Amino acid sequence: MYMSLGIHSEHSRWEIAVACPMCGKEAIFTEPFLFVQSEEMANSQNLPKVKFNSGYAVVRFPKIFPWRAKENQWTKVSFGGERPVWGVISCRSCPCRRKHKLDWPQDAFYKVEVCNDVLWGWSRDHFVSIRDFISSKDRDLGKRPNYSWLHKKIPAHFLNVKRRAAVVKAIDRFLKDS
Repeated sequence: MYMSLGIHSEHSRWEIAVACPMCGKEAIFTEPFLFVQSEEMANSQNLPKVKFNSGYAVVRFPKIFPWRAKENQWTKVSFGGERPVWGVISCRSCPCRRKHKLDWPQDAFYKVEVCNDVLWGWSRDHFVSIRDFISSKDRDLGKRPNYSWLHKKIPAHFLNVKRRAAVVKAIDRFLKDS
C-alpha cells in the first residue's frame, strides 16, 4: 500500500514509526533536512542552514547527516510528493541513532499481516485511525478529518466485510503488544 505524503509546509516535521534495526522496538525515521522558504524560519530552528534553490535547507542532524552537494547519494531526496529515501533513525529504547535508507513498508513498525497481505500505518495515531475506520459502519471521509485522505488508499480487501473483524483483531493485538 503506497501513499504519497505530499509536500509539507514550512512548519511540519515528517516523522514515521519504523522498527529499530538494533532492538526491533519503535524508532522514528526523520527527514535529514527541513526545506523552508524564509531565512527567518530557517534561523528559528537554531540549526545550521544552507541556501538551497529559492529557500533554505535546515540541517536537522549536522553530526549524523551533514549537508552535501546535490550529487552526493546521502542527500538524494525525492521531491514532488514522494517520501525521502535517506534520513535519520532514532530509537527511544536503545542507543541507535544513525543514517538510514528507508525501505518502506518493510521498515514500518506499525504493520500487521492478515490473509497474507500487509496493512501498515505511518504512526500509532495513523494505525489507530485505520482500525477505527475499518471497524466503523460509517466510512464517510468527510466526518474523519484526520487521515481521511489516507483512508482512501486502504486496499478494498481490508475493508471487505468478511475480513474486517480479522483486520481489527490483528491491529488491536499489535497495539496491545507494542
